[in-house]
Amino acid sequence: MSYESFLEKQNGIFSEFHETHANIGVTRGIEKDPGTDPQGAFLVAWRYPDKINTLVEELSLEIADVANAIPYGPQNAHTTISDLELNPNYVIVPDMHIDEKETLDILSGAVQKALDLSGRETINSCEVDFISNLTNGKSVVATGIPTESVWQINQQVLSESAKAGAGLTGTWGTHMTMSRFLEGQDTQSKSVTELMKLLNKTPPIGPAKPSTIDVGYFYTTPTEGFVFTPYNRFELTSS
Repeated sequence: MSYESFLEKQNGIFSEFHETHANIGVTRGIEKDPGTDPQGAFLVAWRYPDKINTLVEELSLEIADVANAIPYGPQNAHTTISDLELNPNYVIVPDMHIDEKETLDILSGAVQKALDLSGRETINSCEVDFISNLTNGKSVVATGIPTESVWQINQQVLSESAKAGAGLTGTWGTHMTMSRFLEGQDTQSKSVTELMKLLNKTPPIGPAKPSTIDVGYFYTTPTEGFVFTPYNRFELTSS
């Protein structure tokens, strides 16, 4: 898939988000996101500077104030490159399971090789323009348009992980999840009305340069939310 084809496919999905977003509170309400059920996976993701993470946290907490939702704090804000072995109730403990540590080492090696092959010029031109805050009725995401460099490194990570036998599959689009809803609400509920007022008045994050790529794992529960534990961190800024 080319960069242009990726953008076309991603924009088609974002268009569906826009259509759904426009009808929240009109013809449909919100519903529980299955992504809030207990589940875990390995995760390779772009991470951002503190000022970007703070914006994510602020909106995420405001959403949680008006709707029953899992917020995303600054330690968890990310844009997925790929997860791996997503399964219900899967708790990854690499200190106790040598095979899990080996998987994390393989993924770390793939990221390092991808960055080495991409080169400094490509790394320095990585940026994501987060142009809107949208809900699909199950979650709230910041939709992002990546530079071609972001897409190139994503592809390189997938390629190197495949060579090493890890089998990363990528993600459907460049975005940041801000909240996942824990329960449904109908169109006329106060939660839905306040949610849409909040989303429609909050400006988008705008351009953001990733600061690191993190290799790690996550676990999600309705009570503890989304918890991302980094195993290896690859700094992207020039020394």
